[in-house]
Amino acid sequence: MKPFSQDEITSACHSIGDSLLAGMQLVDVILDMAELQPERAEYWLEVSNMLNKGATLSSQIEPLWPVDIVETVRAGETSGKIEAVLSSIIEMIKLRKEVNGYASQVIYPASMVLAGAFAAYFILAVVIPEISAAAKSTDGGLIIQASKYLAYFHEHYFKPALVFIFGWVGLGIYWLTNPNNRQKAFDVQLSFPKAHSALKKFYFAMWARNLATLLEAGVPIKQALAASLKSMNHNFQDGVSLLVRDIEKLSASEALNKNKLVASDPRSTWPRLIVNAFKLGDSSGLHDEQLYKASTALTNEARREMDIFYKFAHYIAMMIASASVAGALAMFMNTYFSLIGQAL
Repeated sequence: MKPFSQDEITSACHSIGDSLLAGMQLVDVILDMAELQPERAEYWLEVSNMLNKGATLSSQIEPLWPVDIVETVRAGETSGKIEAVLSSIIEMIKLRKEVNGYASQVIYPASMVLAGAFAAYFILAVVIPEISAAAKSTDGGLIIQASKYLAYFHEHYFKPALVFIFGWVGLGIYWLTNPNNRQKAFDVQLSFPKAHSALKKFYFAMWARNLATLLEAGVPIKQALAASLKSMNHNFQDGVSLLVRDIEKLSASEALNKNKLVASDPRSTWPRLIVNAFKLGDSSGLHDEQLYKASTALTNEARREMDIFYKFAHYIAMMIASASVAGALAMFMNTYFSLIGQAL
């Protein structure tokens, strides 16, 4: 059976959480899920059967749900706050979908660049050779010579090249059907400074929300940190692992004191809002509340930065596409007037 999608998990968390708040027993709630998600009916009936035998919900969803969400559900079961945990999971998934949605915005500027390149190719490989042939020009100018080579390529190799390109595009789309591969492709944007800053804040915001949910459910901070590790993007997990290690002998704020961390320590570059949240949490004892606030603030900052990044990307794409078309048109006009001059 294939893993649950984010939409399926959101739907399940809504239904289960609302039913539990209404006073229904978990076994009956899961039994109803077979009707609410008929495509998963067999699965939910089996889960209901296992719950009747004493199994936990977290143990049954573990094979098909993301690890970090399973750990969050397990924390809710342990603390008796599963309704609140399910509600928080819905918010976490909303944030993840928003982050993933930014990846699709790359398509527009990339399409503009490709459209500009294709328009330039059409002018150089088709239009210029045709008017040159119609004028029966013997001019050996650079533009006409180059267009003749492109025309030869267009006539003999364009279709095979198109099949080759679409073949690779198809393979790329198939490769992206794997969630891990989609994450790898998305992480490429971390190489751009502006996008890196925004994505980093999004990743820390999601992690902070997950950690706050675990703490709110009553999980001790060390266990909560360890359980939240998988909810952090893999590029930043080393810092969380070091915090889990140091929390045994230091407070969270001491373990994140940038004045005492070496430059190579990944925690030295953590967002200030996260560091401050732990510091205020140590002082007040309300780590969950402070982390929720930090998560919200980081999300808002990340949204603003991503909007700026994609506006800049769109602007650059427009400039490249315009330059491609303008350059090709300039070559066309140069050739056109040159041919008129020869005819006169």
